[in-house]
Amino acid sequence: MPDRLILHIGMHKTGTTAVQEALAGFDDGQTRMAQLRHTNHSIQMLTCFAQDPTKYHVWVRQGMDPDRVLRIRAAMRRELLDELALSRRQLVISGEEMSLMRPPSVLEMADFLAPHARDVSVVAWLRPAVGYIGSALQQMIRAGQATALLPRPCYRARFAAFADRYGRRAMTYRLYRQGGSTVTEFCDLLGITSQTVQDRRDNVALSDTALRLIWLLNRTGPATSGSAARLSARSATIRHLARRFPGRFVLPPDLAASGIDRDDIAWAEAETGLALSDGIPDIDPAVAQQRLEVWLGSLGDQTEDALDEDLDRLGLRPARLADLAERVAALYRHYLAQSEAEAEIKTATVSIFRAGNRNHGAAIKARLDQGAP
Repeated sequence: MPDRLILHIGMHKTGTTAVQEALAGFDDGQTRMAQLRHTNHSIQMLTCFAQDPTKYHVWVRQGMDPDRVLRIRAAMRRELLDELALSRRQLVISGEEMSLMRPPSVLEMADFLAPHARDVSVVAWLRPAVGYIGSALQQMIRAGQATALLPRPCYRARFAAFADRYGRRAMTYRLYRQGGSTVTEFCDLLGITSQTVQDRRDNVALSDTALRLIWLLNRTGPATSGSAARLSARSATIRHLARRFPGRFVLPPDLAASGIDRDDIAWAEAETGLALSDGIPDIDPAVAQQRLEVWLGSLGDQTEDALDEDLDRLGLRPARLADLAERVAALYRHYLAQSEAEAEIKTATVSIFRAGNRNHGAAIKARLDQGAP
């Protein structure tokens, strides 16, 4: 078992993906990044310890059968135990969604891990509220959010259960700085030479226009989740819009006001000693919400013209489409047709391969039965 188990629990939008990708497969004999099914261990840990893993959004979006989810859960727990059985000075489990576990799940996870680690430390980077709200809004819209409700940091909901279970001394909080390197800071914290890992930050962002079009698709378009083909088509549509309308989304600070919870920020600053209230706008939240909805819906004629060029090139006859909503939906359906066709080809290929194996096996058996060479 490890001498020290490190739970890196985010929070979201603080460079956790960069840490996970940089340390994927890392093991110098002293410190090991747990080698589970994904570089981001969120899916593994929430599937293992959610009170009802069949309702976990990852499996719901894929339309996964509940019985299969439970089989996956059992297999993931065995895989986790295999990692915990290794003798290392430090074992790292990194998943930002662990910070969204409900208190009963945190307790169940802690009880499960307790016999398999001599010491447990919890590490988290926190992002100031205004910066978090803008960055998280982009991620939520990319994931399918159809409303203009702003995501909140929810610091207390993320960290209080861990602090209560493990104690304040087990908690390490760091401030996320835009433009800094969480990878370097994380390596320093672990005592790893940062030159031995590669910071693979990609940080591909959407422009304001691309994000508005995705939000339009979320609100008015066909279903874009519930199957692997739909999710693949959605990803292809987002990539298309990102290429067609390049740039970086920046939420104006005054529009973030409706996502501010001052009591929650005050709790977090007292708990962590970090400054998280910088840049909070002095504006009525209701007014800010109205402005946000107008801002998200602001798309000009140039956007429609650009989409028409793309649709025409794809042979989709945009002149027949009434508005931008129909144009974005047509683009998505184009990629959905591609995804479904690829899935059919894959299924047919597997069927032919299996049939060929059966026929080959039958031929061998027949020759053996006849005594043929």
